[in-house]
Amino acid sequence: MTYKLFVFGKLKEAYLKDAVDDYLNRLNHYRTVELIELTDLKEPKNASAKDLERLKEKEAETLLKHYKSGPIILFDETGKTLDSTQFSTWLSDLETRHTQDLNFVIGGSNGHAASLKQKADARLSFSKMTFPHGLFRVIALEQMYRAMKIRFNETYHK
Repeated sequence: MTYKLFVFGKLKEAYLKDAVDDYLNRLNHYRTVELIELTDLKEPKNASAKDLERLKEKEAETLLKHYKSGPIILFDETGKTLDSTQFSTWLSDLETRHTQDLNFVIGGSNGHAASLKQKADARLSFSKMTFPHGLFRVIALEQMYRAMKIRFNETYHK
């Protein structure tokens, strides 16, 4: 089983790239993890709400062109909130029910399109707070790594 993490845009900050690479290396001990960077679509100046909805729909179309199969899990501010232990159990249960890849999605800066939210198998929120997208990549990968450490009863989670 492969974990695929879909993101929009490329990281510019070296320290975030280093952190992402570190957690990808750690995670690959447990699961194959692919980071799939999709083209970041530029928001038009003075974009209306309708413009932003169209942009989110285009992002959803871009994502779905790269999606092959398996559950789609959106990281979304309106999603279900779990603590790290619950996330570990939830992830383990998800793997038990599916043999296909697990597809995690960090949306663009405007969030996810309504059509993608409807298609998603799950939506998770790590916080009600807003995080920079680059930093959230690190947070998501760290939580996946922590979930593995919890699952296999290895020291790390305290």
